[in-house]
Amino acid sequence: MNTYELIRIIQNNKIVIYGTGYVAKSFYTALKIRGMDRRVVSFAVTSIDKADKNICDKPVKVIDDLLKNMSELYICIAVHETIKDEIQRYLDAKGINQYVWVHPFIYDIAFGMPIEQCVEVQIKNIIKAQGTDNYVLPIRYLAIENYYKKNDIGYKIYFKALCLQCNAETARKRLNSYIDLISEWDKNGYHKEFPILIDSQNRLIDGAHRLSLACYHGMSSISCSIYPYSDYYNKILRSNHFLSLSTLEANDFDKYEIDAIINAQKNIGDL
Repeated sequence: MNTYELIRIIQNNKIVIYGTGYVAKSFYTALKIRGMDRRVVSFAVTSIDKADKNICDKPVKVIDDLLKNMSELYICIAVHETIKDEIQRYLDAKGINQYVWVHPFIYDIAFGMPIEQCVEVQIKNIIKAQGTDNYVLPIRYLAIENYYKKNDIGYKIYFKALCLQCNAETARKRLNSYIDLISEWDKNGYHKEFPILIDSQNRLIDGAHRLSLACYHGMSSISCSIYPYSDYYNKILRSNHFLSLSTLEANDFDKYEIDAIINAQKNIGDL
């Protein structure tokens, strides 16, 4: 599957977006930017008790009810990587093969294809582009320090921040996935063949975890794929890539946690 194939599928089918979190909403926004939102008939969840009844003016339905009419539908799985496999296994068990995991294609749909692939970009320039009141990177940096036993609160802070985006179960899976990434980097180092994604103004699109690891390990540059500048950047990414001090304070991060985050921000800025 590539981006063009996915676009053809969307244009020629009625689409169900499986998921209701930030990935699902970002995917729907990307479709809306490209005038394809009319292909979406509903969002889907495993249990309606855990979701709103409507998202983006589209109904939210239980997936089992939708599977009765699968000949008319194509499922776009729009969830974080850590939970996509269990959804795919569920659909496979139901004999459903009309589905695709869409997270890797959201940015191509929203912004167009990258203008450069796998080029080295100075990390200090990427950090500067994220702004001084954005604490996404230091929160990930603290989790790395926790892995190396330089603090004992990094995992807690990271988990707490994730819970602003997803439920606790998914947040726990994402924390474990990040620990696995830190461990793999510790054993095998940096893999430049897996670039982070930025735009032409160095704003981060995807790869905050790898960028934080690069900062921790003192790298001066990192491999990037670069998307064209888009006025739609905030619509797709702000909720996922922006955590201000006021947001942290409003969501019960205490003074000790906030001081640790601010100090980590300073450490990153001094690299």
